[in-house]
Amino acid sequence: MKKRREITQSRQKLYEAVRLLRRVALPANGYRVHVRVVPVPADRLGDCSACDKRRRFLIRLSKDLIDNYPDAMPLLLAHEWAHTLSWGERADHGKRWGVAFAYVWRLLVEEQ
Repeated sequence: MKKRREITQSRQKLYEAVRLLRRVALPANGYRVHVRVVPVPADRLGDCSACDKRRRFLIRLSKDLIDNYPDAMPLLLAHEWAHTLSWGERADHGKRWGVAFAYVWRLLVEEQ
């Protein structure tokens, strides 16, 4: 039998934030957004990629950051989720991304 992992308070907050964003901040292209907490390369805290074949975005967040610095989670999630809302913009962090980031940030901060 598989050992069930206990959900930490920081992970629970992450799951609640993702549920909120899935309700009110979906990408315009109709893609689903999947969020995973995984070990990521040392030079990054998270990333966002699109899989056109599966019509979804994958956001990977640093396991180390989420587990050891839970206060950073809203900022990191807002940053990566903003990429899903501004996907296709030429600049990674251009004007559309900035507007999307501000929108997502307000959603997450107002929920706390």
